[in-house]
Amino acid sequence: MTDYHNLAWTMGSRSCGTLEDMIIVPLVVVAQAANKLLRLILSILMRLLDYAFPLVMEIVWLPLFAARVLGNVIVAAMSGALRLVPLSERSRRRWRLSIRQHWSRLRRKISYHAFERAVHRAFDIGMAWVFRKCRHLTPGAALLVILGAVLWLPISFGQRRRCT
Repeated sequence: MTDYHNLAWTMGSRSCGTLEDMIIVPLVVVAQAANKLLRLILSILMRLLDYAFPLVMEIVWLPLFAARVLGNVIVAAMSGALRLVPLSERSRRRWRLSIRQHWSRLRRKISYHAFERAVHRAFDIGMAWVFRKCRHLTPGAALLVILGAVLWLPISFGQRRRCT
């Protein structure tokens, strides 16, 4: 027969704390506190990245835009200067066409879209490296690599701005 209804048995079991309880309870409290602290740090980091990434993209976009405007001004000045050079009209047209074609090719290389493609390519190369190397990493090192990839995601999937 069981002693569930025996009051002395239940009172005695409630008051006895064991050595394991004295070790486990503080460890659980520390683990809970560490969990909350890490979640808070991750939340703050995510909010910082939410605000910092668009700012960085604007900072990158501005020099690219300035280079395009400056290049357009230089091409216009060179086309105007060709009027002063003693050339035949056919040669002038060929020179203007050549200058515009070269500038168009260069402008495509320094556009925001080219920058965006380069960032995506870097992310793809980085993720390919992660998939090749993670199987050889310890669990702690793999977590650091995953954390780095998570921090890189906002850069990879950032805002798209058209430079026209």
